[in-house]
Amino acid sequence: MAGRLQPLLAKSGCAGFGPFMALLREDTSGLWLSELANRITTNHTSFFRETPHFDFLAREALPALERQKRGEGSNDLRVWCAASATGEEAYSLVISLMRHFGAGYARWRAGVLATDISDAALAQARVGIYPPAALRSLSAEQRSWFSPLPGGDYLVSDAVRREVTFRRFNMIAPAYPFREPFDIVFCRNVMIYFDEPVREALVARLHQWIKPGGFLFVGHSETLRQRGWPFLCRCPAVYQRKPTEQRP
Repeated sequence: MAGRLQPLLAKSGCAGFGPFMALLREDTSGLWLSELANRITTNHTSFFRETPHFDFLAREALPALERQKRGEGSNDLRVWCAASATGEEAYSLVISLMRHFGAGYARWRAGVLATDISDAALAQARVGIYPPAALRSLSAEQRSWFSPLPGGDYLVSDAVRREVTFRRFNMIAPAYPFREPFDIVFCRNVMIYFDEPVREALVARLHQWIKPGGFLFVGHSETLRQRGWPFLCRCPAVYQRKPTEQRP
């Protein structure tokens, strides 16, 4: 942590962490706090990372939600990719939706809201350009959602990029600005940064913003304890809000 922050101390002109903390408290613009977030967060991700999660999404979650929506007479499918980093996870989710619904995707009010605390990561995600190494593990079908660029990089297809809305957001904010709850939330490798009270508060908040029958995907090192949490465990690191439960 100290090594990551040394360049930021030099940039700010502060002689140590004490003066820098004072600068953070006095800065009403939020620029130094944003710089701090960019330095200390780890934006490591990849396309279709942790394949079993995307297998479960295609095999279990999306078919279940599709049946539920048709029973309700709804075509609204809300997906939130929290801590989206440089965009690979959010684009993987859109591709998964498009593959599942096929030609019928246009009839759904779907797409993905992708949030992160790092402005630098979000800027890269919005561009949607990735080096060849980022696609190395993808199948030929998965690669078909990208276009090669001069110089060797790849661009996520326009059809996929249009379906992602990127926003800066702090997961431990006191209030969430959403209008409606979500059917699917990917919140993977976020809680590892928090202590137990903050994790519990975050899970409670996520429960409020997931519809009955909706799914929460967390990182495999963040498996929720089995007792006390308001979710059903469907497979490792995948939880479902009880379908019969009513949202307050």
